[in-house]
Amino acid sequence: KKNKVKDSLADFEDNLDASKQELARFYEIRGDNPKAESLILDTIKSSENSKRRELALIFNLGKLSSFYIRTNQLEKAVQINRRMIAVVTRHNGPQHVTNHTLMLELAGLYDRLKQYDNAKQYLFKALKFTETYRDGPFEKTGSRKLRTLWSLGSFYLQQKQYDHALDYYNKTLRLCKKVLGEKHPENHRIMTIIAVVYEKKKDYAKAERYLKESLQFSKDIKESNYTLASKKFLAELYALQGFKQKAISQLSDAIALSETTRGKNDSYTLSLKKELAKLSGKSAHSSK
Repeated sequence: KKNKVKDSLADFEDNLDASKQELARFYEIRGDNPKAESLILDTIKSSENSKRRELALIFNLGKLSSFYIRTNQLEKAVQINRRMIAVVTRHNGPQHVTNHTLMLELAGLYDRLKQYDNAKQYLFKALKFTETYRDGPFEKTGSRKLRTLWSLGSFYLQQKQYDHALDYYNKTLRLCKKVLGEKHPENHRIMTIIAVVYEKKKDYAKAERYLKESLQFSKDIKESNYTLASKKFLAELYALQGFKQKAISQLSDAIALSETTRGKNDSYTLSLKKELAKLSGKSAHSSK
């Protein structure tokens, strides 16, 4: 009987917290952030001293973190996310999937704060997590490791550490083929970003190789949007090297495909025509 009373009380407190969260969102939309923050903090206070409500505490902390991110209070968001990891670890153990999500989010927050050493630290913590994590029943095997490797590649690309970026993007590509399959569209995105890194390194031959591979891949899986993207990137690469006719050829092919699949007056088709006009020195009207 006592347990039923406690459960009913917990349910009542959960419903009260939900009402406060909704009211907090209302104040935030109106621009009254102090009132919104105060209400969310109230929900945390009501749940932090009860073992029965530890899940509610994690939920409420998540709401506060989201509020701080939306209102650009990133230092506060960092502190809340670190606290969430401690609570999740205490309640569910260190290998709970939520911790991986929080590690990646912390890496992103530190990156936005330009605290790059901290960002890298949490990316590698997330990677280490994936080495021993057992995928959940509704997750693709290795999907979390795939996301982490991609994040590391993107981090190093932003830092202009191109060799490290290539290392992690290539690992991403190998794992993607294994986890999602040789013909999964995500492979196209990875091949394209590898080409971008080579272009940044001014290794144009390898950039071209990967773009041609991505182009053939898009044709094999019959994805016209990916074919358009590959041709556009190839045109930009050729133009960068001064190969004007090659660039014009790729853009012309892209325009013909875009007109067929998207329409002559589609915004993407028109943007391709503007690029072609600029490259060939003609007006956009004359390139139609």
